[in-house]
Amino acid sequence: MTDSIASALAELPSRDVTVQLLEMLDFVVPGQWENVTSMEQMIERAVGETNPHVVARVTRKAEEVFGAPGARYGTALWLFENVDRLDQLASAATVASKVGGLFGGALDFLEEYTPKPETTQAIDAGIKLVVELVAFGMIRGTPKDASFEQIADFVIALQDYAKSDVMRIGAWIVVDGLLPLGPNFMVKISDTIREAADSTLAKNKVFDSVSKHIPGDGVEEKRGFILQALAATSAWIGEFVAERGLTRELIIEKISTVVTVTEDTLDYVAAGLDASTNYYTHTGVQTVAREVVVKAHAELKEQVWREWVDGLS
Repeated sequence: MTDSIASALAELPSRDVTVQLLEMLDFVVPGQWENVTSMEQMIERAVGETNPHVVARVTRKAEEVFGAPGARYGTALWLFENVDRLDQLASAATVASKVGGLFGGALDFLEEYTPKPETTQAIDAGIKLVVELVAFGMIRGTPKDASFEQIADFVIALQDYAKSDVMRIGAWIVVDGLLPLGPNFMVKISDTIREAADSTLAKNKVFDSVSKHIPGDGVEEKRGFILQALAATSAWIGEFVAERGLTRELIIEKISTVVTVTEDTLDYVAAGLDASTNYYTHTGVQTVAREVVVKAHAELKEQVWREWVDGLS
């Protein structure tokens, strides 16, 4: 598990397939995402500090906040990374060196990707959205015993989601929802998870990996929590899609500016995007970094204030 948020941020690529995907999806959340890859950048963007001395203090304090006993920032980051890794493996390319061709216009490599069966795709997509909810609680310090109240808090927060968060949701809608599952993707996800046998859900690699962090005793209770989360967020996601006019046709039109897409290759393009990008990890690191920077800055301001007051005594 990552032990330095500054290192995790610095290791993010400034240019790769994931960054190209997120830049292409700017039309979904115009101007809402910037590829911040250093603590200096993050501190300036998040709290407006540029003084080198202050930036250094905030950076040190942010590491303390990230690694503080009882803090679950590292676990939240692990969740983002893990669902990405397992989702990539499920749609893995047999020839990894051809991944870069996705944004070069070439189609000859697409046959190397195997689209996931719709059942697997729907379950994976549902788990990824629930991981967003669980990580949200961890980052914001909600009680470990998550409940429907946490879901309610999450839905309320969706109305004012921060930049890297809303980009992650937007990418999830496009890459894990609309492209592989069609316009009724939320219904398909919910129905698939509701109707899946316990053994099917338990054997799903993404579910198995993160299930200990999903509230509930046993598969059936965890399924219930997942379905509650999907039901609670579906209205917001539906409005998000409607307000932006997101359709498969529009997504295909946008993607076609960088790679030729036809009805025959759509499933393979969707699988290629899924397998060759790690947008959950990339934006997840940025989300966690922003949160610890904001908290570190606030704690330092409070500390300086206390020291000033004590100095008056």
